[in-house]
Amino acid sequence: MKTTSRTAKPASRRKRPQAAPALERVHLVREHEHLGEKLAAGTAITVHPAIATWLRAVGTVLPQTTTKKD
Repeated sequence: MKTTSRTAKPASRRKRPQAAPALERVHLVREHEHLGEKLAAGTAITVHPAIATWLRAVGTVLPQTTTKKD
């Protein structure tokens, strides 16, 4: 009679999703529509880092990040 050993299978390891990047708070240098609302120059908005980069490239926000949102 042949016996087989029953070894415990390793627990299934699922990859955890990556954490979302920290949002950036930027200040508008000219009027801009954000989430369907017209915002005046000087208004601070919180956006994804990729959006902040794009807004800087088109001259809509100040060139530096004012704060990182926690």
